[in-house]
Amino acid sequence: MTPGDFDSPPYGAATGVDYAFSPDGSNIVYLRNPDKVEATSTNSDIYIQSLNGGSVKNITANMKGYDAGPVYTPDGKYLLFRSQERATFEADRWRIMRYNPQSGEIVELTRGFDQQADDIVVSPDGKTIFSRRRTRQKSADIWRPCRTRFFV
Repeated sequence: MTPGDFDSPPYGAATGVDYAFSPDGSNIVYLRNPDKVEATSTNSDIYIQSLNGGSVKNITANMKGYDAGPVYTPDGKYLLFRSQERATFEADRWRIMRYNPQSGEIVELTRGFDQQADDIVVSPDGKTIFSRRRTRQKSADIWRPCRTRFFV
């Protein structure tokens, strides 16, 4: 299913379930570390592969940090995921990103938010994203970083 000589998901994956099926069942999204020496890399990219054959697409090839936790919106219009911006910086802040499969555009939804975003859950109507956030002073709590305005 995931062609090539690599582990998918990569060892030490950040979220536990680092693959997702599109709502219509036509694609699988998964993590892979594309670097030649995986043991010394903190990179992980997100790939989309058609289940009906066809090519594999690395949607985060230009992002050098760890990308993880892909989640589709219920309508399949967007793919959300968490991303660390900098390579080799394992303590980097986790951001929530939105990928538009039609245009290829990736947008950070948590810009200006200085806390960690964990696990992404999308409401059944697709209008709200829920996540756990981590702060330096307290343990994780659930918050709504994103509402409908991010899905326009």
